[in-house]
Amino acid sequence: MINKKQIIDAYMQLRKVLYIEKDDKGNIVGPNDDENLKLCLEILKSKVTNNKNQFYHKKSKTWYQTQEVELLDKESKKIHKIEFFDDITEFKREERRLKIDALTNLLNDRNEAENLINEYIMYAIENKENFTIVMCDIDDFKVINDTYGHDCGDEVLKQVGKILIANTRQSEDEFDDRKNDIVTRFGGDEFLILIKNVDLQETKKKMEEIKKDVESSRVFYKEQEVPIKMSFGYCNVDKGILNNVSDSNMLRSTITDIADNYLYVEKNSKKTKTKTKKE
Repeated sequence: MINKKQIIDAYMQLRKVLYIEKDDKGNIVGPNDDENLKLCLEILKSKVTNNKNQFYHKKSKTWYQTQEVELLDKESKKIHKIEFFDDITEFKREERRLKIDALTNLLNDRNEAENLINEYIMYAIENKENFTIVMCDIDDFKVINDTYGHDCGDEVLKQVGKILIANTRQSEDEFDDRKNDIVTRFGGDEFLILIKNVDLQETKKKMEEIKKDVESSRVFYKEQEVPIKMSFGYCNVDKGILNNVSDSNMLRSTITDIADNYLYVEKNSKKTKTKTKKE
């Protein structure tokens, strides 16, 4: 029979952190270390994210990659399968950093953002959960760059990023996005926000809070105060709409267009008011 020393030797050689021995039918037959076995079983039972051979253990906030190896018992001529768990948390952390915008600390990867949004919209349709899509940008951002310089523009983006994060729900677990509102920089001074589980009144209140925080914020660049204003367009999706929708892609496209159109209307309204004042 294969013994624990052989398993540990294989563990050391492959630089893995945990092990489970299986027989040729895939049944767990080891290891002898009960604590390791319990931990392995806990990981297998509590995975919340599964990507091929990678999964996230929420309780320990650890990413694992599994790899199955076969060991031949020379005496019995039987092949024993052992599943190793490699801690890849640092790799996943670095992978995530590459998708985050260095200036705003917001998600800056369109594919990742769209995947998260589409996954949530499918969940919202299935569970009839209200949500809101928000499109927003910084007013006259080009003027800020042209007047004060791009370094100042970067400071404005940093401030806006802080405000958007502060006004949305963010999980304390960096790898668990299920509770997070989705906040992403879509490029330049444009942002998209998905606020989960809110009705129209809550959305209006949230928009007012963000606007107030933006307009009351202060950015000083070379001893000059730079005012910041933003425009917002949003579309709230309630249970009445969700009751009659099954296609998440069509719903996503429609509500994003509506939010974008309202953003355009608000920006034009501001320009009209400014022009009227000057006249």
